[in-house]
Amino acid sequence: MIIKNLIYNEDVDSKIFKSENFNFIFDKSTFSSFSWGETEEITPLYNPISPEEINLILPDEYVFDKKIFFKLFNLNIDFNEIKKSNYTSVSCITSVNVFCDNFSNNENVKQLFNYLNELCFVPFLNIDFNKNISLRDIFKLKYLNVKNVILNVKTPSIDVISIIKLFLENDIFVKVKFIVSNEVFEKVFSIISNNEYPKQLLTLINFNKSFNKDNLKKLTKYLKENNLVSIVIDRNNFNKTKNYEMKSLNYRPGIDSCVIDLTNNKIYPSLENFEKIVNINDVNSIYDYWNSNVFKNFRKSIVSKLEKDLIKK
Repeated sequence: MIIKNLIYNEDVDSKIFKSENFNFIFDKSTFSSFSWGETEEITPLYNPISPEEINLILPDEYVFDKKIFFKLFNLNIDFNEIKKSNYTSVSCITSVNVFCDNFSNNENVKQLFNYLNELCFVPFLNIDFNKNISLRDIFKLKYLNVKNVILNVKTPSIDVISIIKLFLENDIFVKVKFIVSNEVFEKVFSIISNNEYPKQLLTLINFNKSFNKDNLKKLTKYLKENNLVSIVIDRNNFNKTKNYEMKSLNYRPGIDSCVIDLTNNKIYPSLENFEKIVNINDVNSIYDYWNSNVFKNFRKSIVSKLEKDLIKK
C-alpha cells in the first residue's frame, strides 16, 4: 500500500496519522487505537506506516540504551505536513511485549519500563506460569514499574485462576496465553469454563500445529454459546486448514507486529518466523525495517491468506 498525502499530528492527548487511504488514531489516556481506510467503513488488512505491537527480547545482561529505541521506535520519512507537540514516538506503536528471563531487581529493566511508559506505550512483561508465584514476586514487578503482564501457561492447572486473581488484586493487569496441545486440552477447557475464571480477561488460546479438530470445535462452540469475545483463538496455525469453522472467530493475525531481538541485534516479522531477518545495525528508523523486502514479503503472504478466507466466507 502506498500512503497518499500523509499528515502527522501529536499532542498531550493523542497521536494521529491522516492520509487519503490510511488513518490511525491513538488515545494516550485510554491506550486505545482505531484505524480505517478511505472511509471509516473500510478496515485495512494491515498498517502500512509502522508496527502497532513490538515483541522485545532482552539479553540476560541487559543494559538500557535510549538511543537504540529512538531509531527503532520512530519514522524517518518526509510528511507533507508535520506538527509535533509533547513529542513521544512518531509511529503507530501502542504496545511492547518484553521477554526477559532475568528481571528480578534489574535496574536496567526498570529504566526500560519507565521509558516505555513515558512514550505512552502499553508495556507487558511476559511471565511463565508457576503456581508458586507469590506476593514477593508481585512486589518485584511493582518495583520495576511493571503494570501489565502476559502469563504464558504451558503446563495448565487450576492454580492458574488463583495466580490471575493475585495479579488483579494487586492492580497488575494480566493477559493469559494458553499453549495448547491435544494432551492438555481438557485441562485448559476446564480452567476457562470454570465459574471462577475471570471471563472478562483477555485470553489467547494458542493450539500447536497437530491440533485435534474435535477439540477445536468443542472450544469454538463453548465460546459462541457464551459470547466470550475476550477469549480469542490464535489462528496463525490454521491458515492452511480447510476448517472453515474458524472463519467467524475473533483473531489477530500478527501482521501489525514484529520482533526486536536485542540478544543478537536482529528484527523478525513474527515470533513464529525467525528465518527471515533484518539487522538492527542496518536500520536508522522504523521505515527501514517495516518497508524492507523481508517484511513486505511476510505481509504479502499473510494478506493473501486473509483475502482467500474472505472470499470463502
